[in-house]
Amino acid sequence: MRTTLRIRRAAVVFAAAGALALTGCGGDGKKKSDDDSGKGADSASTVELPKLDGEDISVAAVWTGPEQENFTKVLDEFEKRTGASVTFVPAQDPIINFLGTKIAGKQPPDVAMIPQVGAIQQAAAKKWAKPVGAEAKAQLDKNYAKVWQDLGAVDGTQYGVYFKAANKSLIW
Repeated sequence: MRTTLRIRRAAVVFAAAGALALTGCGGDGKKKSDDDSGKGADSASTVELPKLDGEDISVAAVWTGPEQENFTKVLDEFEKRTGASVTFVPAQDPIINFLGTKIAGKQPPDVAMIPQVGAIQQAAAKKWAKPVGAEAKAQLDKNYAKVWQDLGAVDGTQYGVYFKAANKSLIW
């Protein structure tokens, strides 16, 4: 029973953390200049965060420096809004290898921020990833376009959602 609750909680947390992160990306709908592209009134998140008072949640990601500092701010806000206690677990790249080690040692994180579609596919194939629950899926449907949902799905099963994109490694 504990495993089922942990999986459900992790799925809700993953979707909520992603949506909370997007809250900082949306505009407030007030026109500040003639070029307000992407800053419409409907860009704010409408996510409903669960009450997680007393829950301990670990989140693994391969982030350092300013990227980690900014994500830690998101986690701090998540703690304030939900009552959960969140621990950031610095992971090594490639994260899929890091997760394999943690899973083998029976200490997997509750949530893993997996930055590549291929890594999500690997985690799903190895049964390391759990599908998001109905509550999380409802939040995704409410807050994300299908194209973004599809990036976090494998064979039609939703495992997560991307909340951050960057133009890295364009040319090798």
